Amino acid sequence: MRFLPALYKCWNVEGVIGSNLLRNSIVRIISTKHLIILTDQPDKLSLDKKYSTALITNEGNNVQSNPVLKVNLKNKVNVTIAFDTGDNGFLRLSDDYMSQLSKFGVYETIGKGYGASQIGGGGLQADAAKFRLKIPFLNIGSARFENVITETNRGTAPAFGTKLLEYGDVTLDFVNGKFYCDPYNEKVDLNEKFWPFEPIVTGQKLVVGLIWDNGVNMIKPGEQIIAVNDEIFSNVDLCDMLNRKPILADKNSAIITLKDSNAVERKVKIIKE
Repeated sequence: MRFLPALYKCWNVEGVIGSNLLRNSIVRIISTKHLIILTDQPDKLSLDKKYSTALITNEGNNVQSNPVLKVNLKNKVNVTIAFDTGDNGFLRLSDDYMSQLSKFGVYETIGKGYGASQIGGGGLQADAAKFRLKIPFLNIGSARFENVITETNRGTAPAFGTKLLEYGDVTLDFVNGKFYCDPYNEKVDLNEKFWPFEPIVTGQKLVVGLIWDNGVNMIKPGEQIIAVNDEIFSNVDLCDMLNRKPILADKNSAIITLKDSNAVERKVKIIKE
């Protein structure tokens, strides 16, 4: 999810630091310590070159010094993908990027869906077809990530998000053009199960935003989610929803109560698979 400036109030944030301010610095992010180090002395950080890849900040129209790193997909193709600290996912791809990669055979399509699941710079994204892709493995330097699953979004820019920080320390060396991913484990398996739909907040309602192909016969787009098991969600606050665990966290199945456009309620059992 990429966040609107209006949502900063949910975290008491006044604004953001742009990469232009950091172009003469080295930035190390250690999420386990909630620590960010800014320096211009790389020898202070004990960086290991084997965990590095090229960091590109000055190609094309990249006048803002946005960090773009080189990544290898399935030992078949090298690509350039940005690192976006405003995204809390691991990897996002656009429909166009998916099409460009199709000829290299680096992914398989494991699901299709339709709807909206993200809030971005322009607000809630428009409903659109989406694809769930699995990349068998990719490498950032020597760090290997297996069974990488991502969803496509129309019109978005491909990027890694801050979930990368769950698996290692990240260093952006703007001075020397290096991106370091120092992993806690040399190999990380990201394979996971998924729910048949994704919720979204609109107004003060929690609704079905995106439905995957395995959920089309049980759920409809836009239906209001009234409850999950015994927890009530008939009236929600966006900031509260952003600051709490996802409504289906730590569950493998759930009974959801839905209300359709005619105010008719029903209960549906969903399973993570």
